[in-house]
Amino acid sequence: QRMEAFTPPLDKILPETVAKRYFERHRFEFSTPENRVASVIWQGYSEVDAGVVVTAGEVAACYARVKDPLFSAKDAAGQVTYRPFSEVAEVVLDLVRKEKRRGAARKLDSLKSLAGEQGENFDRLAQEKGWTVTRVGPLTREEALAWPGWGGEELARAIFDREEGKLGEVESTSQGRFLVKVSRVDPP
Repeated sequence: QRMEAFTPPLDKILPETVAKRYFERHRFEFSTPENRVASVIWQGYSEVDAGVVVTAGEVAACYARVKDPLFSAKDAAGQVTYRPFSEVAEVVLDLVRKEKRRGAARKLDSLKSLAGEQGENFDRLAQEKGWTVTRVGPLTREEALAWPGWGGEELARAIFDREEGKLGEVESTSQGRFLVKVSRVDPP
């Protein structure tokens, strides 16, 4: 025997019941998107490169340090020969630049460790160290995803996966690195 669902006549259904069912079925239409306000320090790779100055002495010191493992060869008699500096100068210059870039990038990491997990002194420490703190928001996740030039997906994740008042990790994108502290979440 087949059972059919019982639907009471429309004139017997209470208006509150109809409203409640409608709300439950269309809940997403009634929700307010979460907005966040955050402080962001941005370190673009072009800014890091602009601050990297390489001297001839640094290149010579690097060549002396790496010539044995990178630029040496033994001949049949066991004699060690080195490739001339003029042939490998560009490679050595790139090695020095990379070392200096890493050093410049670590400055943002040191700010993170100074500020700690809660980042109570984040804004003050950043200004003391010469960083520019940019306030963003209030913005939704979709607006953060579309943020121009800051690696939208990584920025959105960093802002929206963080608790209010917490300092994030130093994040990297294809354009640079950034550090985020979420200062406000609406609605809470």
